[in-house]
Amino acid sequence: MQKHLKPTIILLLTGFLGLVVLSFWQVNFASADGDPNATRPSGNQIVTQLTLDVSCESGSLTVENLSDVAGEEAIRIIVLGQYFIITVPLEAFETVVIPLDYVALGISFPLTDTIRIGAQSNDMKVTGELGPCDGPPPTPTSTPTNTVVPPTPTNTPTNTPVPPTSTATNTPPPSTTPTNTPVPPTPTNTPTNTPVPPTPTNTPIPPTPTIPAEPCLALSKTLDGPFRTSDDLFLSDAIIPVAVQGENNGDEENLFYFLVTIEVENCGGTELTNVVVEDTFSNEAQPFETDDPGNVVIVPNPDPFDGMVKETLTWTVGSIAIGNTATLNVLVGTEFNPAGLLEPTSFGQSVFFNGQDDGTGSASVTADGGLSASVGAMQITFGDEISCVGSEGEWDSLVFTSGPNVSNHDKCAEVVTGLPILFTATAP
Repeated sequence: MQKHLKPTIILLLTGFLGLVVLSFWQVNFASADGDPNATRPSGNQIVTQLTLDVSCESGSLTVENLSDVAGEEAIRIIVLGQYFIITVPLEAFETVVIPLDYVALGISFPLTDTIRIGAQSNDMKVTGELGPCDGPPPTPTSTPTNTVVPPTPTNTPTNTPVPPTSTATNTPPPSTTPTNTPVPPTPTNTPTNTPVPPTPTNTPIPPTPTIPAEPCLALSKTLDGPFRTSDDLFLSDAIIPVAVQGENNGDEENLFYFLVTIEVENCGGTELTNVVVEDTFSNEAQPFETDDPGNVVIVPNPDPFDGMVKETLTWTVGSIAIGNTATLNVLVGTEFNPAGLLEPTSFGQSVFFNGQDDGTGSASVTADGGLSASVGAMQITFGDEISCVGSEGEWDSLVFTSGPNVSNHDKCAEVVTGLPILFTATAP
């Protein structure tokens, strides 16, 4: 009987040990030290779904593995212009709920304004709004919870055979000098059809992931914002100034910016070599800063006094190992028009903040072996004129010229395009 129970015992012990190991896993929201230039770990073969739930009482991020294989998912959390990286280990079809530590994420309580919190994985990005909130921040638990329960076999045999009794019933009484040594009889109750314990059929065996031997690259591009350039504050009210007079504000360009994130993933079975990304920008927008300046060339070079030109950005990525991802962050601001005003200059206006127009498209990537992929242009539309007073960017402190008089700036508009915008492409 002991041999029949081994598969069940091993299965239960394996599931128990898996839960014990998971219970010691902790979340470290400061693993990127708030570095906006932090690069997420490499991609993987699993597909995940994110759900973000934030309130003044608590916050949590739910990560669901939609794949039938185990793996790790790298997630970037964006709060107040700061970046935090966490890596979540996931079993097949596992769901993990990660409590959010508002203090570790740099959120101060009481919270008088509404802020936006974003979370981005290799597969999707979600956002949520928090605040205003009274009182101290909630005290979170740092231990994630999961919903994976090891399966219990339901087909354990109930007819465990009883081993036969081998005591002979015709053993003669012993004598001092036996003359006819008895031969013990063969037991008659030995079962001839000894049952073999069935192998549980409900034990999931994860398939071995297969990576195609041929080369493959995946291009993804995200446009998010707006942010205030002076301190990288994320403007959750989405209000920006329009028609700002340059000469009365020190000719300071790029008062606000939109963040463009370009990622190139090696999704094939061979190393990618000679990878190059080229991106284009309209004459109203200006790519004025990147986090990889040594490998990026912008032509013509951004010049605050030579605005309204179309720039082209070239990023020389080089080689990307199997399963790895290269990431570039680009800050895109505004240009001065010939009248000395910062774009946009009218309400209800649409600007291609990435890409030159619908016809030319946006970013494209190439690699040795004839691989190439591209994504479309990203257009942002601004709403009707509203007052700048009380805006998160404090745009009412700017000045502009109206006829012979100089007065405070009070021409603002709301970004009515839903952000972030995400485009993806794969080759071949």
